[in-house]
Order: sequence, then structure tokens, then C-alpha cells
Amino acid sequence: MLKKAIALTATLTVVATACSEAPTALPDDPTPATTRGNGFPQGSHEYLLNIIGVPKDKTAAMDDNSGHRIFVRLNGGQPVCVSDEDWAAYLDLLGEPQTDNPYHCTEEEWADALQGGRGMSTGGWDALDKHNKILLTPNSVSGVDGFKVLDANATDNDGAEFTMPDNVGTSYRVYARALGTPGGSAALTLCANETEDTTDETTETWCSINQAVMTRTTGRPRAEDVTDILFTLTILVDVDDVKDVALTACLAEGSLIDILDTELQVADVPIFHACFEDYFWNYDNNGLKLLQLRFYEVPQE
Repeated sequence: MLKKAIALTATLTVVATACSEAPTALPDDPTPATTRGNGFPQGSHEYLLNIIGVPKDKTAAMDDNSGHRIFVRLNGGQPVCVSDEDWAAYLDLLGEPQTDNPYHCTEEEWADALQGGRGMSTGGWDALDKHNKILLTPNSVSGVDGFKVLDANATDNDGAEFTMPDNVGTSYRVYARALGTPGGSAALTLCANETEDTTDETTETWCSINQAVMTRTTGRPRAEDVTDILFTLTILVDVDDVKDVALTACLAEGSLIDILDTELQVADVPIFHACFEDYFWNYDNNGLKLLQLRFYEVPQE
């Protein structure tokens, strides 16, 4: 059997409750027709977030922080990797030609959560090593409107916290640009934990099979549209695996997979979907001093 993108739980339980309907997808091409020379679209952005790499951990309290920045370790964070077997299966399911796995990991890395293997048994957000992790909280939970940094320090073991509108995945696009001294790079990956209703025994963390890898090259920095990566949890789901029946039922109820279809399927889970909770961005930093994220509202018809 193909390795899954997560360590397997142990008890057979069918749960199909507490699963909300999946938000509608973004328009096929909501991006403005013209972009500036820096890669950002024409028009004003709704919010600017700077993710700043620092050589020493911050010690000052940064809760309830209104600044448009989050501090991360300049070199640190947990790598997220994908097995070659899963990468090949993912491309097969998409009908795409086989390419080299850009997120390769060894068997040892896969098995060892501390080395970034995707099979992480965590017990939820509270049990994670939160260095260079940014907890993403919907406004309905935070009680705050719009975009706001709630905790600016991701260099400690509390992690950072950033709140966004509940409908951010359908009403906004996000662009990323690497800045600072040339040579650094960082990888952002959307991850989330199973909920009490979608886990059988031990809460598992799932990370998307796709990552936004940003590198500061020489020359003029240019922005990239990373909406689909930062707002979608793309995972491989083994429908026939009895150890994940609860989660499979929830995804099927939200029309994210077809429970009567083939054994292995790709599920594109919109951010803040109720089958998961504690969504976060995993920030694996390799010397990138500044990553800029700009959020643009999508015009609604």
C-alpha cells in the first residue's frame, strides 16, 4: 500500500458530523489582467504582512500585536517532505507527466517527525513544536475583523498567530515576494490538525503536498501568486483505509472526495474547512531575511 501523507490512527469509527459544506472555489482566473513590473497586480492591496527572519530568538511579549510583521528564525523551522512514492501517485492522479519530486525525503525523514516527515502524530496544536509556525485563526474564532497579527513572535515555542476573514480562501488572493540579501530561501506549507470528530484515537497533523518555495535571487525581486498553495490543503486520501474512516466520511460529505471512487484520491481542502482545525503555515527558513505577503480582495460578481 502506498504510504499516506500522515501517520495512521488506530480505531475504526465512522463519524460524519460537524462537517460543514466546502466553500466554493475561487474563480478560474480572478487575477487582474495586468501586473506591475514587480509581479504584484494593479490596484491596491487589502493587507501587507512581512515575515522577518532574525538570527536570535525574540524575548519580548508580542501578543495582541497590531504590527504588520511576524518574526521567524533566520535559519530554522521544520522541513515538510513528500515521499517519492506519494509524489508519483499524486501526479498520476492528476494525469500529469512524472517529474522529479521537489520535496523529496528519505525513509528516515518520513518516519521521524522531528526531521520533517509528513507522518506526524501530534495531539493537536498544543503538542506541536511551534518554532517558525504561524497559527491561522478565522475571524469567527478570534473575534477580530479582517487581517491582523495577534502574536508576532514565531521564534518561541508558542508560535505566531495571524487572523484572517473566514472567507479568505474564496474572496482573496495572496502574492509572495522574497526580499533581503540574495541567497536565502524559505518554504511555506499549509498544515492542519484533525478535529475531535475526524480523528479515531490520536490527533494527526496533515500538511499539503504542495509548498510555496521562495528564493531571493539576484536582480529585482518579483512577486508570485501563491493563493492556491497557502489557502488549500492538498492531501492524498486512501479511501479504503479503515484507520481513517472518520476523516474520509467528513471529506466525502463536503464533496472533497468520492467515497465510491478509486482507493487513493487527491483532496483539495479549502482553508478553515471544518474537517480540520488549527490551520497553520509551516515556515522552513534557510536564510531568507524577509518574505512579503500581499492580500488582494477578489471582485465579487
